[in-house]
Amino acid sequence: MNAQKDLQSENLEIYDYIKEFLKFNSLSNTLECFEAEIKTKQASNKVTNKQPSILMKKEDQPRLYSLLKSDGAKTKREINLEKEFKAFNKKYQQILQAGRQIFSVSINLLQMLHSMKEVNPISLKISEFPLIFSLI
Repeated sequence: MNAQKDLQSENLEIYDYIKEFLKFNSLSNTLECFEAEIKTKQASNKVTNKQPSILMKKEDQPRLYSLLKSDGAKTKREINLEKEFKAFNKKYQQILQAGRQIFSVSINLLQMLHSMKEVNPISLKISEFPLIFSLI
């Protein structure tokens, strides 16, 4: 039963690939016929409560099945690229977090400056803090 579910999910995935191919190549009539046949087949299987039993040997299966199964296998290059991507993503997240912290500190400093200005507006001159206001 599990093998049949796997086969059904593989069939659905292959159907999606075929539909995508037909759409890409503007084969709309063929696409309509293909979708109608899929719906008819699914409806007839539901009415008869029959599951498609297409369990055959690997060498008898169409090449699409073998392509689909081999699609899951990753090459060494793909594995290395994934590792590099994860490392870059981790570094990016660290840099982003540091930027957020710097921004938070600058906002806190500006709020402190603003509160100091409200307390004693005469003794505080904006020209005394050119570095802070040049960042704004």
